[in-house]
Amino acid sequence: MKILITAIGCPGFTTVYESIKKIYRNIEVHGCDIQRNTNENLVDQFVIVPQGKSDNYIEAILSYCVENKITHVVPMSDDEIVAIGCNIEKFNVHSIDIFGEARGNIENIFNKAKLYKSLKELGFVPRFCHVKNSKDFLDAYQHFASSNTKMCIKPSLSHGSRGFALIEALSYED
Repeated sequence: MKILITAIGCPGFTTVYESIKKIYRNIEVHGCDIQRNTNENLVDQFVIVPQGKSDNYIEAILSYCVENKITHVVPMSDDEIVAIGCNIEKFNVHSIDIFGEARGNIENIFNKAKLYKSLKELGFVPRFCHVKNSKDFLDAYQHFASSNTKMCIKPSLSHGSRGFALIEALSYED
């Protein structure tokens, strides 16, 4: 199996890379990004590619995949997920599987509030609430803190780990 992981300079790359290497023992991992970075030392092959929004991104990625007999692609940036998702048939023609292939409205995946709401309907998400202002946040904090639970927060519309924070219940001593 040969896999291409995109945007290997992103914060989530090492977690994905380590998980893939743990699950698939006989795998060749290729990586790409828009510039050189320290993570390129982890992959078997590295290539610089255009940004996911650029007009020649799909052509560059697909050409690299075909030339290197890539069997699977793991897109790691939002722009790449959208670009690849909108051109999935071009990869299918070459029997290249896309991990996390999005069906339907790709843009909704990036809105965490909408995503969690749809996942909740499937019974596949931890407890969460969507807050719109500081009062909503304080109400949610009190609700979750009352069960002595750690909480994570993240803006509904943000990329990657931007805005993510872990909050523990505060204890007040007299």
